[in-house]
Amino acid sequence: MLLRGERSGLAASIIAYFLNTCLVRRFGGRFIYTVSTVVEEILKSGLAILLGGDIILSHGIFGVAEALNDYIALPDKINARAAIVGAASHLLFGAVTALAMGYRPGLAVSCAIIIHSIYNMTMVKGD
Repeated sequence: MLLRGERSGLAASIIAYFLNTCLVRRFGGRFIYTVSTVVEEILKSGLAILLGGDIILSHGIFGVAEALNDYIALPDKINARAAIVGAASHLLFGAVTALAMGYRPGLAVSCAIIIHSIYNMTMVKGD
């Protein structure tokens, strides 16, 4: 289960990276606040479910991959503390999803999407 959670998080981060890059280039930075969160939450949770992996671990691996990418790509904008907070936020999104998954999967992912969108609107600046 752990390896499947790691694989789902890594696969989600790679897929989201390419999708988000293409869509931000096409539609602009506002995409980060809206559709990007939907794509990411569906990938992180969906791949964990499909692979039988741990949802929280999938979100955590995704968060670490995204934080490393942001830190390396934008060293003037993203410091180590911001990268750590970003990675930790994905663990929160995963915990929300996992807790709500017992009720309804659609509700679980929707809650994570809303929280992730609010987080992005609060934390992402300059677009």
